[in-house]
Amino acid sequence: MAFDHGLVLAWGLDIKELLCYSDSKTVIKLNFDHVNARHHYAAIIHNIKDLLTRNWRVKVVHTLREGNACADYFVKLGARNLETYSGHYNS
Repeated sequence: MAFDHGLVLAWGLDIKELLCYSDSKTVIKLNFDHVNARHHYAAIIHNIKDLLTRNWRVKVVHTLREGNACADYFVKLGARNLETYSGHYNS
């Protein structure tokens, strides 16, 4: 779901080149291999595949969780946040 929401957000912000890091090989594999229509997450996977075919450049790369500490921090912060979207900016 996070991958799907991130792509939707990036598309909505008109980002035309995107580099996505994921520590889940399973998520990456599900979105680039054939998935049975009866798969539990088939609708979400189909939506992600549709987003990836749009007119933009998206590269998906596997990374170790330890190598993605910044993203891990923001995921945990977002899970505690009641707002749908909040920006973090340096002041």
